[in-house]
Amino acid sequence: MCVRLLSAADKIKILPNIVSDNFVVSTAEGATMQLYSVSGVLLKQEKLTSDEYTVDIKDLHLSSGVYLAKVSGKVVRLVVMKNR
Repeated sequence: MCVRLLSAADKIKILPNIVSDNFVVSTAEGATMQLYSVSGVLLKQEKLTSDEYTVDIKDLHLSSGVYLAKVSGKVVRLVVMKNR
């Protein structure tokens, strides 16, 4: 899998970078967001129905660690931190 990390000039924002239950993707409505493990396994895919879309990851039961969110061909690293 080829990965290009976002630069400040890109018009996609994913906040916060450290997440536990959900995160917000700010980009053009209609884009697709894909969430991958660092080993390249697709964990979730959603079509973004608004320009600020909340992605819920509670149902995935992810372990704490690093994941990759891909939106419109651009990739952002997310850190999932679970409360113990």
